[in-house]
Amino acid sequence: MKNKIYAGLNGYLVFALLLFCFSCKKEVQDVPGPVLSDEKEITSFVFEAAKNPQYLVNDVHLEIQGDKIVGRVPFFSDISQLVATYETTGQSIKMGGVVQQSGRDTNNFRQNLLYTVLAEDGSSRNYEVSLTNFTGLPCVFITTENKTAITSKVDYVQGKMSIYATQQYLNQDYNGEIEIRGRGNTTWASFPKKPYKIKLKSKESLLGMPAEKDWVLLANYTDKSLLRNALAFDIGRRLQMDYVTKSAFVEVFLNEMYVGTYQLAEQLEEGSDRVDVKDGGYLVEVDQLSRLDKGDVYFHTKRLSGARVVNIKYPDSDDITEAQQKEIASYVENAEDVLYSDSFLDPENGYRKYLDVKSFADWYIVNELLRNNDAIFFSSVYMHKKKDGKLVMGPLWDFDLSTGNINYNENDNPEGWWIRKSVWIARLFEDPYFRNLLKERWAFLMKDKSQIFSFINGSSNYLGLSEIENHNKWNTLYNYTWPNGFVFGSYQNEVQHMKDWLSKRIAWMNTEIQNMQ
Repeated sequence: MKNKIYAGLNGYLVFALLLFCFSCKKEVQDVPGPVLSDEKEITSFVFEAAKNPQYLVNDVHLEIQGDKIVGRVPFFSDISQLVATYETTGQSIKMGGVVQQSGRDTNNFRQNLLYTVLAEDGSSRNYEVSLTNFTGLPCVFITTENKTAITSKVDYVQGKMSIYATQQYLNQDYNGEIEIRGRGNTTWASFPKKPYKIKLKSKESLLGMPAEKDWVLLANYTDKSLLRNALAFDIGRRLQMDYVTKSAFVEVFLNEMYVGTYQLAEQLEEGSDRVDVKDGGYLVEVDQLSRLDKGDVYFHTKRLSGARVVNIKYPDSDDITEAQQKEIASYVENAEDVLYSDSFLDPENGYRKYLDVKSFADWYIVNELLRNNDAIFFSSVYMHKKKDGKLVMGPLWDFDLSTGNINYNENDNPEGWWIRKSVWIARLFEDPYFRNLLKERWAFLMKDKSQIFSFINGSSNYLGLSEIENHNKWNTLYNYTWPNGFVFGSYQNEVQHMKDWLSKRIAWMNTEIQNMQ
């Protein structure tokens, strides 16, 4: 009996012990754990000169704009090896999957970098860090041999060129030997900011443009907007012209001196990625006799005569044969004769047999819309022809004196015809077929006309820092430069006036073309 009582007591004790343990376990489970922070902000981001003494003069503080961190090094520097110092409310920061240490890790800020802030609770937040170097444009550094001055449009100077590309042209750096000389006519002879022609040792792609040897640096000195050539090229692309020059805005340093904002552009020449006329084809330019270089090969027609010549650009003067000279001269002369003949309207044997009419309509629209002063078959009027093809108008070239940027020939006026009155073009307007085609091509361009102004806005914003440096260098923004039709005193005013002028021009031409019979 006593043993049974002990056994009962033991069982009761075991049950009580289990109940106590269960209660304890439940109480432990109900006790909340420590609260983990969800803080994950970057509160400051700076490049300290003390930690980047080789590359910075002063501290560069970046601005935090939501999930973007932006800033600028206001002078040119190598930003591929910078150390960032930052403060964060998070537990840690990673970049490219690697944990970062403030003020210690070196990174390449030539491209936007994604920083990930990790909170204690495991959540994260991404920040995109974008650092602008100088003006944000690619920088071109040219050093001539012995720092020889470039004084000739004929004789090349040996040198080296390096291109420091930006985010827009990622992995498009260039380093190589070059030859460089002057180019242009009035732009070379009369203005302090000089245009240049560059020849590489071999065909190379520059800033994503197709590989070739020959390139030009357009100065755009008289154009305070710096945009008129680029605008013409953009409109040509919208019209889907046969070939339109590709270009990129750059900052140029010549022999360790900053010389301004330039437009690095393809040289107008024969090539599979340029004016593709191949063997047996031709590229010609209507120009002035006084502007030709020594040895240039040219010819006249009945209406392109006297001081006005047709200069053969391809094949060049060193390679062209006498037979080739006669062939292209004969074709152009014959095309002109037929254009002005009594039977020029004949669709089979009239001028359409010789001229690519669509190319003439598109070329005309761009030049008339921008009221390009020299495009009245005075200079920079290019035409090309494949071996068995028709004569094609273009490429487009030389629009500095356009879009109201002139104080003579009434070409500051957004109303009135200009190119229409020129040789060849005036005759084309006598053909209802050409006028109807012109209406179609104009309508094609105008259906998206807002994009023309969007291009101007986007490009002027892109040049926002660059134009300041360029105009500070040349002191042009607030001063008259021949042949400006106006001087408005700020870059934004110059761009806005150009848009206002263009808007009036479009309205006037639209009415005239729609009412054209």
